[in-house]
Amino acid sequence: MADEFIGYSEARHPARHRDHVTLTALFFGLFAAPIAWAGNLMLTYGLSVHACYPGNRPLDQIIRGFSFSRWLILLCYLLALAISASAAVVSYRNWRVTGTEVEGHAGHLMEKGEGRTRYLSIIGMAFSALFFTAVLFGAIVLAIVPLCAH
Repeated sequence: MADEFIGYSEARHPARHRDHVTLTALFFGLFAAPIAWAGNLMLTYGLSVHACYPGNRPLDQIIRGFSFSRWLILLCYLLALAISASAAVVSYRNWRVTGTEVEGHAGHLMEKGEGRTRYLSIIGMAFSALFFTAVLFGAIVLAIVPLCAH
């Protein structure tokens, strides 16, 4: 029982290698993919709704003068995919740089609260993968379903 006691006064800083990863890189890895997904959702929704539903009833085809909207929507999806992939790469780099932050088993690290930078990097990789997949499924739907289908 006594060996389970953790002396917090003897504990080191929870993120000893925090100076190896900038706060900008950490936040980019965490938040770039969700923000890209949300921005993509708002832009593509607005473009597609105006192109196919400009008045009080839906249309079967894109309104005149808005034929560029399908390509612009595709470009928005590709940009969101690129941002999500780059956020995953940055998070992976952050994780690799702080890989030697603390030695020991993962359970011991959680007990002591050490490895905070590595933890946030892993969460960034998970967020990036999740939102990359969400954007990818939206792009697949765009490829399969016509823009003005009702």
